[in-house]
Amino acid sequence: MTVSLRFRLLVAWLVFVLLLLQTAAVGLRLLFERSITYKATGELTLDVGRLVNGIELSDAGDIKLLDTPTDTQYLSAHGGRYWQVSKNSVPILRSPSLWKHQLVIPPEATTTDARPVRLTGPDDQALFGMARTVDIGEGSRRTQVQVVAAINDADIQAATSDFSFELHISLAVLSVLLLLAASAHVTIGLRPLSDLKIRLQAVRSGEIKRLSGAFPSEVMPLVMETNALLEAQEQALDRARSRASDLAHGLKTPLSVMTTHSRQLRRRGDDVLADAIDRQLEAMRRHVERELARTRARAPGGTRYRRIESAPIIAEIASALQHLPKGQTIKWQIAVAEPLRLLVDRADFVDIMGNLLDNGQKWARSRIQIDGRSSGGKAIFTVEDDGPGVPDEEFERILQRGERADTTTPGTGLGLAIVNDLVLLYGGKLELARSTLGGLRAAVELPQSA
Repeated sequence: MTVSLRFRLLVAWLVFVLLLLQTAAVGLRLLFERSITYKATGELTLDVGRLVNGIELSDAGDIKLLDTPTDTQYLSAHGGRYWQVSKNSVPILRSPSLWKHQLVIPPEATTTDARPVRLTGPDDQALFGMARTVDIGEGSRRTQVQVVAAINDADIQAATSDFSFELHISLAVLSVLLLLAASAHVTIGLRPLSDLKIRLQAVRSGEIKRLSGAFPSEVMPLVMETNALLEAQEQALDRARSRASDLAHGLKTPLSVMTTHSRQLRRRGDDVLADAIDRQLEAMRRHVERELARTRARAPGGTRYRRIESAPIIAEIASALQHLPKGQTIKWQIAVAEPLRLLVDRADFVDIMGNLLDNGQKWARSRIQIDGRSSGGKAIFTVEDDGPGVPDEEFERILQRGERADTTTPGTGLGLAIVNDLVLLYGGKLELARSTLGGLRAAVELPQSA
């Protein structure tokens, strides 16, 4: 299974953003909780100090409060804020908010410095408070009291929950923005690869021979290696084509010599041996001619063919054939749409249409019809004649190398076979059928250019 680089980068970004924001959410919640707890601690410490400073011991030994915290929550029953002054763990003064409830101060809070404590308030409220033990009076009147101020812990938790809710909404919005930024970052970062793909398609279609343009330094080594590979491939193809052509041409001379020897045998009266040799020589000659035609083909995927306009080429081939003795007696009807551009090497297209038109004028009695049109991104060319035609069962046979529909007519029998070879090289197809004119209808499908 192939996974795109874009998908991998976006997944990496998604994981990074989620981990980052999750860590940020936990950290910010802890910081907020610590901050609000610190704020509550400061407020309660001030309230405890106010209570301590307001304690007065009367001559009769009674404890009075000259000053109390003014927050309205201390005044409302079960209001959420509470204070209490105790002596020997027995409450002697309480805030109205406690109503009939008494706060039980833990033993560890009996220090001269204010310390945080956890208490249980009215309606089993969990309280967070500050407690402090102070000495009042002098001499025999000296006594200790415990002063505590507390707040409903649920208020702290509620504030923290509200903050967490708003925080998660903010982080969700931030995550969407970060992912959009990541998508833009990946798109911009991968754009040079998209440009490279477009140029590679242009090389494949023959629009350009080599990759060119301004690419990032990270991509340039790939561009240079690709250009070097294209150069090496083109040189290798040229060498292979040259060797094949040299081999085919080299065989033609021995074939001519052997043909001469066959004629000498026939003059001596050895017709049986001469006929056997001629059959083998003809088969070899057809094979050589076909290989020569194939070595001339550029083949798709190369870098040396350009977009061509088909109509002028067909008109040029037809004009050349019309000057032949047989061509002058035939009525040529050409209907090729313009523009009809192809992604085919010009020489290959000339071989394809040249063989089809030559085959048509060879068998036509008086009329040849040539049509070219676009269909589904393909170019369709048809050549029809009013000749004797070919039986349906012979269509497959005459596309094979060296097979001919009529051995009495001059020719090598390679025309349609060569056309079929070239068309297949371009991913197209050649179809034979009976023409409405009475003769053969040859239809060729080739890749069309925009």
